[in-house]
Amino acid sequence: ASFCDLHVKGTQAGQLREISAQLQAQTSADEVVAITGQDWSPVIPYQAGRRALMIPPFATLDVVRANARELRAAGAKLTALVRCGTGQEDAVRLLLSELGLQPQGPRWVADGCTLTRLAPRHMGTLQSPAKG
Repeated sequence: ASFCDLHVKGTQAGQLREISAQLQAQTSADEVVAITGQDWSPVIPYQAGRRALMIPPFATLDVVRANARELRAAGAKLTALVRCGTGQEDAVRLLLSELGLQPQGPRWVADGCTLTRLAPRHMGTLQSPAKG
């Protein structure tokens, strides 16, 4: 059995089954999700069958910025954020800023984790006043 198989069978997996199922329902297999509060644990992306950018609490902002560049260069579609617990606000804010994304609002909350869909940030357009 692989590490993932053994880890998923543990108690943490039971706690994360709902958020994993919702992640699978809210995203497609070609999308990438960012996950905070789980260190390097593969449980959520493994159960959801999704690729993930794990942002551990010790990740520096330089590392987050480099990860954003790599995602952009690879053409990866980051479309969801799973936040388990609190913290890492600066890292999440930087990642979303670097990728031009914004949250669309919580879609699911379970076991201390919140799944939020992400969408491109729309820049307001300046319009000239109507002449007439």
